[in-house]
Amino acid sequence: MKPAFKVTINKGVITERHLRAADVEDALHTASMRFDGVPVKAQPADISDGNMKVADMEHDKIYRLIAPSDWTNDVLDFQRKGSYINVSIIGGDFERPVRFWFDRSAVLLLEGSQEYIEKEENWTLDDLMVIAYDVYHEAAIYKELPPQFTGKVGESHI
Repeated sequence: MKPAFKVTINKGVITERHLRAADVEDALHTASMRFDGVPVKAQPADISDGNMKVADMEHDKIYRLIAPSDWTNDVLDFQRKGSYINVSIIGGDFERPVRFWFDRSAVLLLEGSQEYIEKEENWTLDDLMVIAYDVYHEAAIYKELPPQFTGKVGESHI
């Protein structure tokens, strides 16, 4: 897997985006092709391995993943706390981080959840990213939480 970089981009305002590239030069070139604006600098970034198993996550430690390129955010942070996961959706089109938590039981309520449930013991951080995306779109995005998610999804402060 290529190393991760945080690239500072000037597009009238300074923004930061994360990506994987062979080296700093490649990171700047890739950023110039993928994002609006002019990349000004790239520096190594601490990004977790998406293949890591959720079961192996240390409690209270924050794990960061780069969002897929077709998503509108930049990175996602995850923190395991007992039976629930704190999530922060950061950067890209999000001016401020969106933070929420969900209990693993919330996954049972998601559309198409059977696929997640069948492989729950083997969830990876990459799986968790997709699950968090679904929890966000089916529950956390709403000002008033859908009733079936009460007590299973909420606002977080990581």
